[in-house]
Amino acid sequence: MKNVEKYLSRIGLDREDKPALPLDRATLALLMAGQSRCIAFENIDIVLKKKISISPSDVEKKLVDDQRGGYCWEHNTLLRMALEELGYKVMPVMCRVRWGQADDSDCEGPNTPFDHLALIVRIQTPPDGKSNCFLADVGFAGTNSIHPINLGIGDEQQDFPEGLFRVVTSKHDDFHVIELRVVKKKNTDPEVDEQEQEWRPLYEWREESAPWVDQECSNWYSCTYPTH
Repeated sequence: MKNVEKYLSRIGLDREDKPALPLDRATLALLMAGQSRCIAFENIDIVLKKKISISPSDVEKKLVDDQRGGYCWEHNTLLRMALEELGYKVMPVMCRVRWGQADDSDCEGPNTPFDHLALIVRIQTPPDGKSNCFLADVGFAGTNSIHPINLGIGDEQQDFPEGLFRVVTSKHDDFHVIELRVVKKKNTDPEVDEQEQEWRPLYEWREESAPWVDQECSNWYSCTYPTH
């Protein structure tokens, strides 16, 4: 990243107020929340049929220097750049979006492509030096958590202001899926307080670092495919 201090200022963090940024979950959460609240999710360039570049220099110029917003590939590319500049270990992962998609468990294979990018961040915790992995995503607009999702506690539900989340094994081999607890059918009976709820998948991934060439291809597909 060309100027991490300018990025921190862009997301509302002042080094004078918080000079030390330890490489822990709290700092990761602070960065995710700041970027989510200060840099808009927007896809105006797609509507205008413009190609979107995810080269680091182009992303930093657009979202930081020019103070524009961006979509998932741009947002999570920018977050990755900042995290790595600060010293975090980050693995980008390609994701298949499942939110709002038909169940493909009875199909021969998945019915959605890799058209989303998320990050897995490894954090070492003292005093034993063991590492924990967290899912970090500031680009899945509207339904994702702007807090890090702990990947080391199995399918235990995680309660955040955005809702209840959990990570479970996908129906597809070697994949994990993040799910959100939602109201299945809104109850209109005033005498019944409880609402029927269910877990719905947001997207799935496998723990495999996404090569840059695959990211570029999927970003191109995402910003040019007619129905996106």
